[in-house]
Amino acid sequence: MSEGDLVEWITAVPANNSVRGRLSTARTFIRWCLRTGLVVVDPTVELDGLTKQFPKTYGKVQAAHPARWLTYDEAYVRLLGACRDGTTVGLRDELAIRLGLLGIRSSEVARLRWGSVAAHGRLWWTGKGRRDRTVTAGPTLVALLEEWRTVYSLALGRRVADDDPLLRTEVLGAARQGGARRVRFGQPMSPRSFYNAVTTRAEAAGLGHVAPHDLRRTAAGLLHVARADDGGHLYDLLDIQQVLDHADPATTQRSYIDPLTRHDVKDRAAVTLD
Repeated sequence: MSEGDLVEWITAVPANNSVRGRLSTARTFIRWCLRTGLVVVDPTVELDGLTKQFPKTYGKVQAAHPARWLTYDEAYVRLLGACRDGTTVGLRDELAIRLGLLGIRSSEVARLRWGSVAAHGRLWWTGKGRRDRTVTAGPTLVALLEEWRTVYSLALGRRVADDDPLLRTEVLGAARQGGARRVRFGQPMSPRSFYNAVTTRAEAAGLGHVAPHDLRRTAAGLLHVARADDGGHLYDLLDIQQVLDHADPATTQRSYIDPLTRHDVKDRAAVTLD
C-alpha cells in the first residue's frame, strides 16, 4: 500500500468531510497495523496536505440538500399550518415539529416519554453524551401537549403512564390503501418516522426539502435574529449555546450561526459603514 493508493481511495468521495473521514479511518487502520507488526512504514504521514486541500465544511454545503434556516413565517405559519388538517396524525406531526423547533435533536424527540413532561411546562430527558437536558414549553406547546394527552389516553383506554412514548408512529400503508392516515398507538415514533413527518409536511407547505435537523438550526437562527426595540440582539451566543445545550460555544458559532450570517454580513456592514 502506497501513498498513491491511499490518496486514490480517500479522495474517491466528493465531499470534503467524507474525505477527512476516510483519512481518519486510514490513519486508524495503519496505526493498528503498526502496533501488530503487519507494516513497518506508515504511508499516511505524507498525507497531512489533504486536510488543507479539503477543509472542514459546515451546514451540509456540499450535500444534495444543504442546511436550511427557516424564517418565522416559514416555520410557525406555513410548516405548522400544514399539520393542522384535523387528524390525529396532523396533531402528532405539529407536536413533533414544535419540539424540533425548540432545538431538540430528532433522535431525542423520538425517545421522549410522558415522564419527560413536567406539570409546569418543562421537559427533561437524557440527551447526546448522556447529558441531562431541559427545555421550557411555551403556552401554545403546553396546550398542544394536553390535547395530545387526551387523544392518547382515549386511544389507549387508560391514562398515559410515565414510560409511555410521547410520540407514536403511523400505521404503515393506511394511506396507500385508500384509508385515512392514523397513528399506531402501540408503536413508538422512530427517527425515520420523524423524518417522514417533517419532510411530508414541508412539501405540503410548499417549502421543498426540510430535514429534521433544519428545525434545530431554525431555533438557533430565530434566536439570533430576534431584536429588541433598539435593534440590539435579545440573545447572545452564550444564550443560544445554552438553548441548544452545546458543550462548547464554538460549535454553536461555527455550525449554526456563521453559516446563517456569512453570506450577507459584508452587505449589511456596508450599510452601517457607509
